[in-house]
Amino acid sequence: MAGTTVKWFWLWNAAACCCLADDVSYVSGFYSNTPQRLSKYSWFGNARLFRFRVPEEAELVRWSLTVLRGSGFSCGDQNITVHFRAGAPPVINPINTAFPNSTAFSPAFNLTLSVRNDQAFSVTLFNLTQPEAGDWFLAAHLPKDDGRIEQQAGWLGWSCSDGSSALSFSRQLAAVLLLTLSNLLFIPPIAVALYRGYHAEAIVYLFTMFFSTFYHACDQPGVTVLCIMDYDTLQFCDFLGSVVAVWVTIVCMARLRHILKYVFFLGGTLVIAMAMQLDRRGLWNLLGPVLFALAIMLTAWIYRGVKRRHCYPPTWRRWVFFLIPGIVSAFIGLCVYAFAQTDANYYYTHSIWHIMVATSVVFLLPPREKNTPPWGWARKLCGYKLCLNPKEELHIVS
Repeated sequence: MAGTTVKWFWLWNAAACCCLADDVSYVSGFYSNTPQRLSKYSWFGNARLFRFRVPEEAELVRWSLTVLRGSGFSCGDQNITVHFRAGAPPVINPINTAFPNSTAFSPAFNLTLSVRNDQAFSVTLFNLTQPEAGDWFLAAHLPKDDGRIEQQAGWLGWSCSDGSSALSFSRQLAAVLLLTLSNLLFIPPIAVALYRGYHAEAIVYLFTMFFSTFYHACDQPGVTVLCIMDYDTLQFCDFLGSVVAVWVTIVCMARLRHILKYVFFLGGTLVIAMAMQLDRRGLWNLLGPVLFALAIMLTAWIYRGVKRRHCYPPTWRRWVFFLIPGIVSAFIGLCVYAFAQTDANYYYTHSIWHIMVATSVVFLLPPREKNTPPWGWARKLCGYKLCLNPKEELHIVS
């Protein structure tokens, strides 16, 4: 199977500045536009349109055009064509269509932005003197799609007809089943979290299990593919859920007061979501939250140990039967993920990562808090209600 190769650029912060004639005042950042993603031109929908407004009596307009490469973009030098026109969107012709001689249209200003292979971004300035007042439109696009295909599932050759190294259907099916069904190991952590009254954590684990399952079902080469929504959305939710699940688990182990715990939960999730949007595969997206959460947990544990003059958690059973197995399981999963995973063995090493992480959560989640009934529901059966102690205290784990 083959699919069209698509690589991305971002036209970032297309901003216009104006110099007015009367008092020769310089208006900086008069208009700016949000970034838009560009792809190789195959139809008019690949072009991106920006709109600016030039004030009356403007003597000079300067556009600052910033181009940012998308993560993973490595297709050599690229040129982005930009068209400027006043009053209406410019007429563009990236595929060199032949127009009839009777066709009439207003010419536009053209500009080419070059981005070298070794550049992460490029900034270009475009000055225009004596501009026409009113609306100005800017259209940008990459060159025409050259029609090259991306070989998938091991198929080789110019027409993807060489199946000597292709993945068989049974292997494709085994890969998708391993990567998706291994996420069912998150059911025990969800059940344990609910039983111990950690409802927010259970929701995070459920979110992670759902989107990890369907992301891997959509992320397969060949014919064993199932996409329930846009691929980019599935990937974002999978990456976000994975990091947030680690974040809430470690913060939960700190046994903080409820208000402080949920402040960390929400604040950390918002920061992680922002980091994922900036660079989804960045190392610090996972390492940063883990280190910060560990600092919170160790600070809370040391504080309790010093205050009580006793090691925390205080019982050896908690260490031997829960904490140490959980840490070992998480460490094995991390080593497999970081050092053993390759493209060839991805489907089973990544499945081991799922299993190890889910198993570690079962061991690492702390016991039910004092005076919290199973599932966190007040007992209203048999004509009575359990009185909960609202007083916050430092709990001893036993």
